[in-house]
Amino acid sequence: MRSFRAIALAGSLICFALGTWLLSLSDQEIVALITELTGYDKPEKIARQLTASRLLLLRALPFAAAALCSLIAWRPQPLLAVVHYVHDALAFGREQVRASYRSLLPWERAVWAVGCVLLAVHNAVNIVQVPAMVDEAMTWLLFTSRGPLVSATFYAAPNNHILHSLLTNLTSFLPGDPLVVMRIPTLFVGTATMALLYLLLRRVGDRNAALLSWSMVVASTPFLYYAYLSRGYMLVLFWMVTATGATLALHRSGDKRAFRVLALACTGGLFTMPSFLYPASILYAYLFFTSGGTGWNRWHVVRSGIVMGTLTAVLYAPGVVMSGIEAFTNNQWVRPISRSEVLSGWFAHFESTFHWMTGAPFALFLCTGGVLAALLLGWRSRTTDGTLLAAVSVFASLAIPFLHSVIPFERTWIYLLVPLGLSFTALLSNRYIAMLRAPATVLLMSLSILGGAWRFARQLPTIEYMAYDAQRMYAAVESIEPMDIYCEYTVLGDHLVFDLRKRGRSFTYTLSPEGAERERYLEDPAYTLLLVRSNAPIDHPRYRQLYADGIQRVYVPK
Repeated sequence: MRSFRAIALAGSLICFALGTWLLSLSDQEIVALITELTGYDKPEKIARQLTASRLLLLRALPFAAAALCSLIAWRPQPLLAVVHYVHDALAFGREQVRASYRSLLPWERAVWAVGCVLLAVHNAVNIVQVPAMVDEAMTWLLFTSRGPLVSATFYAAPNNHILHSLLTNLTSFLPGDPLVVMRIPTLFVGTATMALLYLLLRRVGDRNAALLSWSMVVASTPFLYYAYLSRGYMLVLFWMVTATGATLALHRSGDKRAFRVLALACTGGLFTMPSFLYPASILYAYLFFTSGGTGWNRWHVVRSGIVMGTLTAVLYAPGVVMSGIEAFTNNQWVRPISRSEVLSGWFAHFESTFHWMTGAPFALFLCTGGVLAALLLGWRSRTTDGTLLAAVSVFASLAIPFLHSVIPFERTWIYLLVPLGLSFTALLSNRYIAMLRAPATVLLMSLSILGGAWRFARQLPTIEYMAYDAQRMYAAVESIEPMDIYCEYTVLGDHLVFDLRKRGRSFTYTLSPEGAERERYLEDPAYTLLLVRSNAPIDHPRYRQLYADGIQRVYVPK
């Protein structure tokens, strides 16, 4: 305890010294400091972001931190309570994982481990071979390359999955291709998610059913796609698996430590992306209305929700202060619409979503029918809690667009892979599947995984056509020197800038979105590369077309 207080006191002195130093700096010097720390070469934009109130808050924060450290040095009990809260959650999670692992037969463990390793190798190959998609390029340009300060505070668009961006900051110091390096966190998170998902499915079905259902989920297109891509969606699946496991544990064991796991998992999901509010709300509502009889009640649910909300607010506070609350609540790509518009687009949206997840025709009917069948056939069995939770998760999600008055991106619903996996595991837990011997189960598993990987390999060039076109375009312009760029197509411009910066190439870049000021810019003969949309060709005596594909054209001087 004495050393803990000494550390807190030292932290207080350091924060006080930092605050005093910041007070001695002028506004311009603070802007210059942040410009240097973030590597962002546009100080005028930083100056516009740092309004007078934000500069005042920035100068006050070190003194607030010093006061907090002093309070901890004087009364460390509140902080120790937080440490114990996290420790108990980790201890409970470790116990649950160990118990689930010990219940597996030796051959089952071997198949599970080999499956995880082979899929991890498959994902690692994609990490190295597949070119950057535009959101990855933007993540690196806007957040990863600028350090954790920017990742935690700059919410330029919903593509800043903050927790994921911070993880890419941790690996950014590693040598090698920046694209590969920024994908490393996804590889580890994806492998952990695969491993934990099987242990979760095993709790609601027998080993044959769990292995078959697991193989279908981990070989699905969305799982394989986000298992290599440097985006936050694999983290969403990881937190959903963890939160679902905690929810089931509360009904089965009644151990209130599971509430701590649930609160931390939902906080992690929300800190990854705000849309995790959907599954978090569903899980808490499920517990609230099914409480009682297992050693906990609705007050425990409410208290856990308060902890989750408080932790989430604390983690998002830097971003809200620096970017404004509107950055989080006003998504320009997903606008609120009328409920009649939601109704008109609802079926097509979810049919497309479930087809993306399963690859099956009539996917919405197939998935919802399977979820209902699993619930009814397994009623009052040991799988009832899992199938009921899965049914609530799926059907509540189907109602969310009407409650929120939006039709979100299909990928928002990726967390539904978890309840679908639970339902299909329960559905396959019948005497016919249970009769299968280990070799037959492994064969069916292998066919499922190989089929999913083959389907994904065929789909990937279509899904990421822009990334492959950007790769071919860069190969065509790689030898151009000097690289003075005029761009009208922002998305492909981001790809090109990413390729140039990660290779350390020097260049100048002028952006005229959609060619709004083309005539004025093209009066300047300095550009050595013009990048425009394919449907907006340039007819200019000084330039000739060097490269073209279905979405872009590149021009160079004659």
